[in-house]
Amino acid sequence: MADAVAAGADARLSLKEIFGKVGDNFWYWLFTDGYDRNPLVRKVLPSMPDTQIQTNFTGRSGHMALSQAFEAYKLFKLIYSKNAKDFVECGSVLDFGCGWGRIIRFFLKDVEPTRLWGIDCYREMIDLCKTQNLRCNFDAIAPMPPTRFPDASFDLIYLYSVFSHLSEEAHLKWLQEFSRLLKPSGMVIATTRPRDFIRHCIELSKKEDLEPWQFGAAISFQNPEQALREYDEGKFVHSATGGGGILERSFYGESCIPEKYVKGVWTRFFPVTGYVYADDHRGFDQDVIFARKS
Repeated sequence: MADAVAAGADARLSLKEIFGKVGDNFWYWLFTDGYDRNPLVRKVLPSMPDTQIQTNFTGRSGHMALSQAFEAYKLFKLIYSKNAKDFVECGSVLDFGCGWGRIIRFFLKDVEPTRLWGIDCYREMIDLCKTQNLRCNFDAIAPMPPTRFPDASFDLIYLYSVFSHLSEEAHLKWLQEFSRLLKPSGMVIATTRPRDFIRHCIELSKKEDLEPWQFGAAISFQNPEQALREYDEGKFVHSATGGGGILERSFYGESCIPEKYVKGVWTRFFPVTGYVYADDHRGFDQDVIFARKS
């Protein structure tokens, strides 16, 4: 493997060409312990941003941040393979709200970098991604659609902790845009806050020693009983807080999207939908919504 990595680095091969046949668990090891121990691995794999940047965006840093990202990567691939087609046939992927690129780096084993896109409304994060040896495509976008991509551009669009924050208006507009961007039988996979997050926000509001990334949640859902009741009725539950900078209160806050809402509303855009609860997948602390274009 060391010889193959060295040869691939010298030849500037893609990570798919170098590592495409390795297993997922070894792939994760390369990004964590392997990266820490081996300078050759650090030469070919993407780097990590400053620890504080990692924490501000994800509430985690280092191996913990990558572990959560890896679990999302594995689950997204599994959902796609079970509900669309074998992931080896997935030719183009969009990471919507890519942040500092912690999830998209894992897809470099499966998809050629020219067919991988990461987009975010934070231009600073896009600029940062371009400095981390990620090799794929990155672009800054506006908070609201449309994007500049042509129709039917992607087999898979995934969003980690994006629909967890957007208002219902923004949510619906982006669903319509995703329907345009997906190829026939393409899939969108998104995460959302679980029902218990509403009570978690109230517990946070009682604490004094909050981390900066917890401030928005701590001021959310000031009437938790009403929020829980609306959630159980199948309504889109959103608390507008804003997130600083470009993330204005008009569209950004904390959101919990129940399965009943997905079954009633997402089917306007996608004929096939599914919902996986956090307690069922246990990879990370958010529910997962998926839908397939006809």
